[in-house]
Amino acid sequence: DGTGRIVFLSSRAVHDARPAGTPLPDGTPVAPQSLYGRVKAEAEAGLAALDGAGFRTASIRATGVYGPGTGHKWEGLFADYLAGRPVAPRKATELHGDDLSAAILLILARGARGAFNASDLLLDRHDLLAEVQRLTGCPHPLPPRADGPVSVMSCERLTALGWHPGGWEKLRDSLPAMLAGIS
Repeated sequence: DGTGRIVFLSSRAVHDARPAGTPLPDGTPVAPQSLYGRVKAEAEAGLAALDGAGFRTASIRATGVYGPGTGHKWEGLFADYLAGRPVAPRKATELHGDDLSAAILLILARGARGAFNASDLLLDRHDLLAEVQRLTGCPHPLPPRADGPVSVMSCERLTALGWHPGGWEKLRDSLPAMLAGIS
C-alpha cells in the first residue's frame, strides 16, 4: 500500500511514576518518572506524530522479557540460587521473547496502530526458583514470597488481534535451555 510501517519497542517503564498495584490497561496515559521511561514515552509521541504522514506507527510496551540465550536476564539469579547465595524476594511481570516477536509480527501484518501492552506472567521469584529446584534437584531453600502489589498490564488490544502468549507452559519449556551451563 506504499505506507511505511514502524513498530517501536517501548517499555512498561512509560508508567513507572504510577504507584505499585495500579492496573495498566491498554490506553493508560503515560506517566514516566525514570529517564528511561521518559525517553521511551517521548519516542512513542514522536512516532505517533508521524502516523498517517506516509507511515503506520505502533508502539509495543513490553514488560520484562525473558528467554534462552547467552547472558539471559536470569542467569545471575539462577547462578546465585544454585550456589546457595541469598536471593531477594521479587515479583514482576514477564514475557517470553518469542511472544514479543509474535506480537510485533502480528501488529505489522495487521497494519495496527497505536500503543499496545505486551505482558504475560506475574511471576514471583519463589515460584520461578521452585521450577529451577524441580529441574535441578537443588537443595537450597527458596526465597520467601515477595510482598507488595505489582502494576499489571492487560493486553486487550493484542488479544483482539489474535495474540496468545505462552504462559507457564512456555516458561517451563524454556527453563532447561536457560539453565544449561549455569553451575
